[in-house]
Amino acid sequence: MAIILKHNFVAKFPTPATKKILKQYQNFIDPAERWIPWYWAEHGISYNTNLIKPDKAPKTWFDLCKPEFKGQVSFDPSETRFLAGLHVMMGEEKTKECLRCMGQNQIIIQTGHTQRMELMLTGDHALQGDNYFYTGVEAKRKDPKAPFAMVLTAPILSFAGGMIINKNALNPYASALFVDWTLSADSQNMINEILRGPLTIKHPYLPDNVKLVTYNVVSDDITKRLHDAWGQYIGRMK
Repeated sequence: MAIILKHNFVAKFPTPATKKILKQYQNFIDPAERWIPWYWAEHGISYNTNLIKPDKAPKTWFDLCKPEFKGQVSFDPSETRFLAGLHVMMGEEKTKECLRCMGQNQIIIQTGHTQRMELMLTGDHALQGDNYFYTGVEAKRKDPKAPFAMVLTAPILSFAGGMIINKNALNPYASALFVDWTLSADSQNMINEILRGPLTIKHPYLPDNVKLVTYNVVSDDITKRLHDAWGQYIGRMK
């Protein structure tokens, strides 16, 4: 989205369909009406309950720096969505401090959110940050004994998938109808059924009072500094 916005390929589309979006998700709406959010996804903390008991589980993002979790926490490689969420949640200096302490705690870098979840559930490691919950929820629904639990005391970094209309579209009105449809009951119920985050109805597994950090696009200069900090403190750890 950032590249599309930078090159000004976006048609503005004000639509009353966004009035259906629930209050806790309204920060996903672009005031300049350049995109329409239609679902959201999370980056949070989860853990293997065979390896960590609930009373010993982390409660905050900085808890991932605790010595008892050394070498037991996995992340994907440097990822803009995750770093942007940390920045919105705690600011640039705290984000750098968090990356520094996690790097010192010998975090594990493995590519692929789904693969990391599967590895954690098999006991490869104990904890995950930068984590989509739905894979673990799916595993738990298939087998109630699956050793998966979410950390809901720490804020969940949440970002929306957006619908953008090309300002040079040959059929802009058809595009507009499709964008509006994504916030319809049919679309939102489908999102709910596949355990993603709908915007107009109750979430399929998260409680209503969960702590969310909602955000959209951050500037290029901030993004570069965050990736540079990741490279400095974490790099390409295995």
